Amino acid sequence: MARGGADCGADPDRLHSALDLGPGERRYLGATALELVPQPAAYVEARDERGRRLTITQPTNPAFLSPVLLFPQQVPIAGAVVPADAFATPALHREIKAFYFSKNAAAGKVHGRPGRPAVLFAVDDESGRLVPGGIAFAPDGRATTIGDLVLTATAGTYPGLVVSAVPHPYAFGFGLALAVAGLIYGFAPSVPARRRTTVRTAADER
Repeated sequence: MARGGADCGADPDRLHSALDLGPGERRYLGATALELVPQPAAYVEARDERGRRLTITQPTNPAFLSPVLLFPQQVPIAGAVVPADAFATPALHREIKAFYFSKNAAAGKVHGRPGRPAVLFAVDDESGRLVPGGIAFAPDGRATTIGDLVLTATAGTYPGLVVSAVPHPYAFGFGLALAVAGLIYGFAPSVPARRRTTVRTAADER
């Protein structure tokens, strides 16, 4: 997860041949473009003030363990739009919002590990109120006390498959050829016409 360097393979039964994509690589399938783009992620560990490890779950589903945050949302913070996610620690009745800051976005905001991404945590109680001391940055890989929790976030990326529509190469080439032909047809006959007009005008003056 730290490098986001995994490859992605398409289903050969549907494509009739295997298609492997590396990080940052783009492939075309007819009118479809496939590309692997690094997406933010973080592995989170939570402990109480006595150092006991706490189970991390989804906020709305305590039965679903969720120590890996994929930050599917985008929220504005301090004039910037950053990826966001959330999780809960049912043992302490805490809900935590997490905001991913890239190394550039974290520059000047986080002390301890410059040049690395960081996660901003906001810890709420079961009533949705921020606990005392419940908002702080956690430098990448460093345990940080936030409210009554000790949180450690290991930031990284994972390869996300982006699918987009593009003009079909043959259709695009045919349309471009028609456009060029139309320009040639529209402008080429105008030159002789101006010449003939000029000759008639000169003859009339003589």
